[in-house]
Amino acid sequence: MYLSKCDTVNQEQIAKHFMLDKGSVAKTLHKLEKKQLIIRKDNPQNRREKLINITESGFNMVSMLNAEFQQLHSHLFEGLSEDEIQAFILAIQKISDNAAKIINERMTDNENKES
Repeated sequence: MYLSKCDTVNQEQIAKHFMLDKGSVAKTLHKLEKKQLIIRKDNPQNRREKLINITESGFNMVSMLNAEFQQLHSHLFEGLSEDEIQAFILAIQKISDNAAKIINERMTDNENKES
């Protein structure tokens, strides 16, 4: 889904966005490549870097997943007003931002200790 919103990215950008190590991202990308959902190619400016693009099959998969998520969304939020849904989403976003801040601080602290 992330790749469907980006034009071309590298593994490092994906790892940073999801706060994952590059090895985990590489393994996942390998699986997606085997399923022909993405294409990885060498960056002409940096041969060690792989550029990742989503394939047509990947876009089709994302479209199917979006339809499923929409259906699930309507069931999960059944009986809630739009204001209640927006308040819930805002609260979850704040919690997520706080968690990301804590993780980033701990990663920075660990990097400083290793230096």
